[in-house]
Amino acid sequence: MPATLPWHIHYYIMARSKVIYHVMALLTAMVWAVTFVSSKILLSFGIQPSEIFFLRFLLAYIAIIPFAPKRLWCKNVKHEMLMALLGITGGSAYFLFENTALQFTSAGNVCLLVSSTPLLIALLSIWMGRGEKLTRRLVLGSIVAFAGVALVVINDWTHAQLKFAGDILALLAALMWAFYQHLTKHAYAHYSAIFITRKVFAYGLLSIIIYFLFFPPTISLGVFSHPTVIVNLAFLGIIASCACFLAWNLVIGNIGSVASSNYLYLQPLIAASVSAVVLGEPVTWVMIIGMVLIIAGVYWSERQ
Repeated sequence: MPATLPWHIHYYIMARSKVIYHVMALLTAMVWAVTFVSSKILLSFGIQPSEIFFLRFLLAYIAIIPFAPKRLWCKNVKHEMLMALLGITGGSAYFLFENTALQFTSAGNVCLLVSSTPLLIALLSIWMGRGEKLTRRLVLGSIVAFAGVALVVINDWTHAQLKFAGDILALLAALMWAFYQHLTKHAYAHYSAIFITRKVFAYGLLSIIIYFLFFPPTISLGVFSHPTVIVNLAFLGIIASCACFLAWNLVIGNIGSVASSNYLYLQPLIAASVSAVVLGEPVTWVMIIGMVLIIAGVYWSERQ
């Protein structure tokens, strides 16, 4: 019996072992695309954007406790402040912008504009001097993607200024996530993914509680008598936040960030399709053209 397997058999076994992670990446991208629709359904019950975020992260925090390390605090105050920034940029600020945007414009539009995040991350890296280079490919990709963003935003401005406001909020959400990605790189150098995830949930909750001191919640307990509300909250908190955060960390660790990010490009298409079926939101030619331009521009710039 040979000491090592022939190269083609070894390659086949390795490829088969990675299939599960590609499936996980696809399922996670699909779940995250549906969250835009799920949040919009909760908004229709009169639950405020801040309240949706609080309930979502509260469930996620409770669900992650059995799997998280027993350690509560970081190694020093500087790292603890970093975790607080992660909780704000990737938690409270991001979801406040995203959920509020859903009040003004369609779920498909919000997901489409948020999908420009990878491009914002690359441009932010250049601006902050993090090793990224301003290549011709990045410039052309940026122009194409921002043309798609401009098409969607200008179309909403000419039809309804409230939709335009929603588009701006969606872009602010994308910017928050871009900052979050940059900060996460520093955190991963010192702590495990599950420790960081739990801290993000914790500081996201703490920051939204401070927000509630100035803008108190108005949610009625009667809203929890609706099965639709319970199902969507459980979906957002336990599946979309806790399970998918953990799954995504496994995906990146096994197939890499480049391969995994390819699945996220499917989100606008999934979100637009689901919102059309579930919410009856129209899918216009402007949205389709904008979607093609944004995804093509982001994909082109990312393939450097």
